Amino acid sequence: MGTTILYKLFRIGSIPKKMRTALESESIVLSQEGISGRQITLSTEGLSKKGYINSNNWFSGSIIITKKRVVFCTFSTAQIDLSINGPRLSLIYAKLVEPDILIISFDSKLFQSIGLFNDEMGIIELQYNTAKAQEFFKTLTQLGVQQGQACAAG
Repeated sequence: MGTTILYKLFRIGSIPKKMRTALESESIVLSQEGISGRQITLSTEGLSKKGYINSNNWFSGSIIITKKRVVFCTFSTAQIDLSINGPRLSLIYAKLVEPDILIISFDSKLFQSIGLFNDEMGIIELQYNTAKAQEFFKTLTQLGVQQGQACAAG
């Protein structure tokens, strides 16, 4: 899988400029920019809406794993930026649906206490289409990301 046209023309989906130096100083273990993907929000509220797709947005993004943290970006904006030694990394799920599609999922409620996803309710899925999907999956699960798909928090 190649990089997106947005990345090729405008560098949309690159590592955020404000973070690049810090990430490089932490020794990047694995990264890729300009990844085609989509963000899906699945409703977890109400019986009639459970599993209903609230939003489905395409993006050009990046994934960066350093010796200190894991960062998932969409449109050059960090959506998740977690320490590899922190407790929240184990709240993230990773799943390979095809050799080149990696799904990262989590319940938005579990991240609202730190100011993330305050406007989103439900399960967030970041689907990355990358030839490095298997490498990312292996590295993430070795760091403590759970295998599988996120479910709604009680």
